[in-house]
Amino acid sequence: MQLNQRMPLIVVLLMPSAADEKTMDAISRIIAVCSGPMACGGKVSTFQYGNIRVMLREGALGDGLGAKVWSVCHIMCRELVSNPEIYKDQVVLELGSGTGLVGLVAALAGAKQVILTDYEDQVLQNLRTCMHMNTPAVAAQVAAHQQQQQPPDAAGSSEAAAAGAESHALH
Repeated sequence: MQLNQRMPLIVVLLMPSAADEKTMDAISRIIAVCSGPMACGGKVSTFQYGNIRVMLREGALGDGLGAKVWSVCHIMCRELVSNPEIYKDQVVLELGSGTGLVGLVAALAGAKQVILTDYEDQVLQNLRTCMHMNTPAVAAQVAAHQQQQQPPDAAGSSEAAAAGAESHALH
């Protein structure tokens, strides 16, 4: 593409060619390999704040920024659990929910209703999955599934109940 004198350089740079697309795909694959676990999707984690426990599925980096749990979410969740009077029996709107961690903590800690929002299709699909993972019926199924996968001698221990899921205790 030749630079047209009437077309600013920035516009030319923002108009990718087919070769640019191939280069970007190759760069994306390299970044994904170098990113290790952050690039992988489908990781299910359990987060705990006080007596509130939330299970989430994080998406891959390519699923958008909302597919990951960011550090600020943990700060907000600790604040919510420490100050339930702010939202207890209130309607809570979470803009840009991503995985829904903050909104799910508010819901489990006593909010009257929580509305989770986001924009990207892949993030919304994952958000729905995270919501369903935290309904009582699903939580019971996951606990039963984890219990079935325990060695016979560990079935009664509290460590055995959490096996198979990565747990993060954040107080």
